[in-house]
Amino acid sequence: MTSALEANIGLNAIAQFSSSFQNSLPQGLGTGQLYTNNIASPLEIKQGYLFYNIQNSWDLSIFEA
Repeated sequence: MTSALEANIGLNAIAQFSSSFQNSLPQGLGTGQLYTNNIASPLEIKQGYLFYNIQNSWDLSIFEA
């Protein structure tokens, strides 16, 4: 799997989808950090691995009316 410049919401969906396969090869995920106007999320990249930090939350306030 690879992500081609998805924002954090799309990256989260692709990461969940790719985790449903038994594949030990590295996946090309994590390009969402390139965006300056990205939605804050609990996704973190540490030492080349993508993690979901349950201590953080999504900031979806930009969608509020």
